[in-house]
Amino acid sequence: KKQDLQGDAKTNMEIANQMNLPIFEIDYWDPEIELLEFDLLIDALLGTGLKGEVRGIYADVIKSLNDFPKFTRTPSISI
Repeated sequence: KKQDLQGDAKTNMEIANQMNLPIFEIDYWDPEIELLEFDLLIDALLGTGLKGEVRGIYADVIKSLNDFPKFTRTPSISI
């Protein structure tokens, strides 16, 4: 959640807000979501230092983003 961010994540969220970038915070993931309407997808889900297996909603989102290039020419980047 945005209110729980700290450190670099909080700083980068503040920068994104100042730039009026659209930020989508999700509580569930629907693989049928219309990702095709965007000009660029930025994967900034987990950051660095992840330990262990990715599970739950994060695993679902990552799978969708990994499959995404098969369906469109929309570029995606991970940061």
